[in-house]
Amino acid sequence: MDDDDLDDIPIPGTAGLPLRLDSHLFEKLENHLYSLKILCKGVSRNSWIIEAITEKLNDDVIDDRIPKMRRIHLDIPSPVKKKLEAHVQNLKKIHQGFSQKQLIIDAIYEKFDREQKEVKEELRKLREAKSNQTEEHRSKKNESYGISLDLCAQQIES
Repeated sequence: MDDDDLDDIPIPGTAGLPLRLDSHLFEKLENHLYSLKILCKGVSRNSWIIEAITEKLNDDVIDDRIPKMRRIHLDIPSPVKKKLEAHVQNLKKIHQGFSQKQLIIDAIYEKFDREQKEVKEELRKLREAKSNQTEEHRSKKNESYGISLDLCAQQIES
């Protein structure tokens, strides 16, 4: 009897929950569990997922206040809308219940992540440039101040 077979045996006091995983996540999970087995830290798939769920439930902080959902209106051009619908239909074959809304939210997060890196880098460059300009301004000011001090020193000596 294999560990995988043990995962399918219902245990008294538990509730069964069928769960669909896409192939990529399933393979990633299997490879990780195999790696743990090699490291003599073997654990069943069910136990590992229960541990992941427990950690998530313990780590998530739930605020009593429900954040306000904000609505936006999109005017999606027809060609983009058709492409979006076709893409979602293809994804529904893999991810049951996938929606246009989910794809749009994913697109927003992905674009945000990509652009955020670029924006941070550009802001860093602007800060450096401003810092360099400030340093140059201070140097020029100090130079003129230094010249004034030199003139004063010369006048005092003579």
